[in-house]
Amino acid sequence: LLLIDVDHFKQVNDQHGHAVGDAALVALALRLRSLLQPGDDLVRWGGEEFLLVARGLGVDGARQLARTVRDRVAAEALALRGHGHLQASVSVGFACLPFVAAAPQALDWEAVLSLADQALYAAKRLGRNRWVGLAAGAALPAAQAEGLALRAHADPDGCLARGELIALAEPADQAAVAGALRG
Repeated sequence: LLLIDVDHFKQVNDQHGHAVGDAALVALALRLRSLLQPGDDLVRWGGEEFLLVARGLGVDGARQLARTVRDRVAAEALALRGHGHLQASVSVGFACLPFVAAAPQALDWEAVLSLADQALYAAKRLGRNRWVGLAAGAALPAAQAEGLALRAHADPDGCLARGELIALAEPADQAAVAGALRG
């Protein structure tokens, strides 16, 4: 599950008007749809957020897709129908479902989505135009998988230190990602 948020979107609406903002969201959706594989889904999740459900990727594939989404949006201005072009960037947070392979029912899709949302906010705190992912750590026993999403929100440092959770980010952001998860 990848949550994608348009960086500084309020400024687009404030500076250019809502018609340009709407055109930007349509153009962004088209760009994101070009990255989908058969069976993937993309929905507008709220305001300027999109939820991309990419099937069958695993953590490494999700990390690559998050990087690709971020890079492709930033690489070329969005072509806005009747409104010219607009340079944009996005922040991406992701988590895989099932989150814990040994306990696939331990976290439902809403819990995994909350982890992706926590990762998205960390990407924004790191400076935007970033991606952050959360994955289950090897030290997470299947019996303790339930409740991980709540623990991750309450004590991300503890979850990382105990090896229950792994934070994924670009190498330049890796040292700061734990602090960004705290908020």
